[in-house]
Amino acid sequence: MAWNTAWCSVLALWLLWGAVCSNAASGDGNAFPFDIEGSAVVGRQDPSETSDSRVTMGRLPPAAERCDAGFFRTSSGECSPCDCNGNSHECLDGSGFCLHCQRNTTGEHCERCLAGYIGDSIRGAPRFCQPCPCPLPHLANFAESCFRKNGAVRCMCKENYAGPNCERCAPGYYGNPLLIGSTCKKCDCSGNSDPNLIFEDCDEITGQCRNCLRNTTGFKCERCAPGYYGDARIAKNCAVCNCGGGPCDSVTGECLEEGFELPTGCDKCVWDLTDDLRLAALSIEESKSGLLSVSSGAAAHRHVTDMNSTIHLLKTRLSERENQYTLRKIQINNSENTLRSLLSDVEELDEKGSRASRKGTLVEKESTDTIDQATQLVEQAHSMRDKIQEINSKMLYYGENQELGPEEIAEKLVLAQKMLDEIRSRQPFLTHRELVDEEADEVQELLSQAENWQRLHNDTRSLLPVVLEQLDDYNAKLSDLQESINQALDHVRDAEDMNRAITSKQRDHEKQHERVKEQMEAVGTSLSLSADSLITPRLTLEELDEIIKVRTYLDCSGLP
Repeated sequence: MAWNTAWCSVLALWLLWGAVCSNAASGDGNAFPFDIEGSAVVGRQDPSETSDSRVTMGRLPPAAERCDAGFFRTSSGECSPCDCNGNSHECLDGSGFCLHCQRNTTGEHCERCLAGYIGDSIRGAPRFCQPCPCPLPHLANFAESCFRKNGAVRCMCKENYAGPNCERCAPGYYGNPLLIGSTCKKCDCSGNSDPNLIFEDCDEITGQCRNCLRNTTGFKCERCAPGYYGDARIAKNCAVCNCGGGPCDSVTGECLEEGFELPTGCDKCVWDLTDDLRLAALSIEESKSGLLSVSSGAAAHRHVTDMNSTIHLLKTRLSERENQYTLRKIQINNSENTLRSLLSDVEELDEKGSRASRKGTLVEKESTDTIDQATQLVEQAHSMRDKIQEINSKMLYYGENQELGPEEIAEKLVLAQKMLDEIRSRQPFLTHRELVDEEADEVQELLSQAENWQRLHNDTRSLLPVVLEQLDDYNAKLSDLQESINQALDHVRDAEDMNRAITSKQRDHEKQHERVKEQMEAVGTSLSLSADSLITPRLTLEELDEIIKVRTYLDCSGLP
């Protein structure tokens, strides 16, 4: 009986040895076939499974009649070049539609970028499409699409993002899109926010709810306020404690003993800790997926290269903005100088106009006085003429009706001579008349000059609002340019910080790669030791085989 038991044990060991040997033979010479990621064993596939399948339309011509690469056969049977804008070398026979568009392009002729990518539309069809910088190209791209307008990139943000570059969360969401790994999440105020608002009101960064209603409080308005009890989340029935102003349990409403102090902040601490743990878990999962998707060298190097190109592009744009800023500043200085010159001209014209006006007033007054004097002289002349006519008529009268003696005639002649001398003495009023006319002409000329100066003054004054408006426009553009420069500087600083972080991660990945290599070497050593340890069971089995043969021979011979 003992021999039968021993024989069964030996048979079981023999079968086990055969299974081990067969597994070793089927493992390509490896006793323990480990499936290491990236190894040739795992990566080996059947060529029939990895071969590219072509989409065909209708009947394809035989292989001997197919066109060369980069050409397709038309319906007339001729070979025409593929029109894929340099983004593919394969197209369908018959239609000419492009296949396997490269450089992140799509379309029947690879003529547009994929969703979330942007190309250089100035040169027609894009030759290369890169992720939308909304706000960051690779690590934080939250745009459904983007396009260029007036030299700037305009982002079409996803539902929960907002801003020209999707750099902030939309109303009703919270988070920090500029922080790598952060996303915008919907505000959760347990339905206890203001119902008149379209979105729940919470802090756009932390997510803490503002203005909790229905007698609630907490980070998410998740519990009843002090002095109230009930269910703030589901039933939303927070009611006043019926304890005469004393404390009560926030859930059941049971009155608590006087002097019992409710825990202040403990529930909030628990909820804050829960939220922090949840955010930490999400961050760990995102970091884990990111580390698993990034290879030890190529992907990190590509990220660093893209980041360096982004930094170079931002620096170039910053230099262009600085040049524009300098040009605008020079233009504004020139405008200010022109405005000051115009103002000085206006003041000078105003002063000249004032002087001309004063001079014209003085000349007008003098002219009025001269005209008055001339009028008086004319009246005196008319009076003198009347007297002369009267004397003449008297002389005629006396000459006809009365006979005068020589003495009376001599007396009358003396009187006439005196009157004639007086008339001659008053004759210069004609010179005054000429002077008055000349001064009137000069006054008219001065008035016309004053009117011209007044028109120039009015024209210059009318230009002043236009110049001020242009100056305000330049100031607004200067402010926008300064803001754009500040944003570009912020982007450059963020890009440099990201570059440093990626460099640090690359070093960590290299260290992890070295540790993995060391672990693989340790595994190889362990495999060698395991192979050595299998030699002893093999020898033991051979000895057992010899013992069994000897025992069988003894049993057959009848020997003890």
